[in-house]
Amino acid sequence: MRERKFSLALAIVLLAGCDMAANADTFKVWGLLFGSVMTRDACDHADTSVWVTVDGRGECIRYFHSGLDERNKVVHVWLHGDRMWQTSWGIRWPLAYENETAGKQQRRADRVFQQFGVPYIRLSRPGTYGSSGFHHHRRRPRNVAIVQAALDALKTRHGIGRFAVSGQSGGGHLVGALLAARDDIQCAVSTAGVLAVKQRNEARGWSTDVTGYSDFYDPIDHVHEIPTNEQRRIFLVADPGDTNVPFETQESYFEALRDRGHHVWLVPAMGEGDEHHSLSQIGFPIVKWCIEGVSSREIVERASSTAS
Repeated sequence: MRERKFSLALAIVLLAGCDMAANADTFKVWGLLFGSVMTRDACDHADTSVWVTVDGRGECIRYFHSGLDERNKVVHVWLHGDRMWQTSWGIRWPLAYENETAGKQQRRADRVFQQFGVPYIRLSRPGTYGSSGFHHHRRRPRNVAIVQAALDALKTRHGIGRFAVSGQSGGGHLVGALLAARDDIQCAVSTAGVLAVKQRNEARGWSTDVTGYSDFYDPIDHVHEIPTNEQRRIFLVADPGDTNVPFETQESYFEALRDRGHHVWLVPAMGEGDEHHSLSQIGFPIVKWCIEGVSSREIVERASSTAS
């Protein structure tokens, strides 16, 4: 509680500053909270960044990879959860975001590859972990389009055939968005995903998304756009006791997918933390099993056993 009060006080002080800075370092709390506008020249980090243009504006998206080769048949792309909380009147504070560096991100990517053996990309969402952009815009359509464009760039650079995408919470929101726009996803795993934004807002008693914006991209409204793919499998992992993203919102998204004939499974699990919300630890092995061709029934059984 003391740390949260300190972070809140820090956010209030920083709120007095400008809302963005050219080439700001989004590994730092200030950059996370208030965003970064980066030049293309500044977006030069060898093979750990891509430059994408959306709506006439460029963004630098950082990523950290392990296990990639010259040609990559299937690559797992992971999308982390939200790293900021904010109030409707604009005060922002960081979540689990202290002393972050590119080196830490790379070591995390290496550990995941070593543990699961699947070529892996840890993508920094706009405005986080070295990427330019605005994390407080995280569910707005342009931010979704930036991530889409980044995957296109990664596919070209690394010769990727298909993707396995997974994401936790706000990263799960992007999993739903990617499904509606891509036909190259072999496996999709959302853990505690924000997949029905409006329904979540209503359940939490919010007038709009926690970001304060009402023009959010809502994945459940785009289920009809998801291309048919008999080989693709989708797993939604959710804790019935989740107080951050209510289980029924994820269940609604599951039902919408199922009703349109997609191969989708809802996996009840026990999330970590006071909110029963953290489920990333279950998502990683599900991706591995899906790529390896383990039957969906066995994946659900294994995941349930892992979560118990």
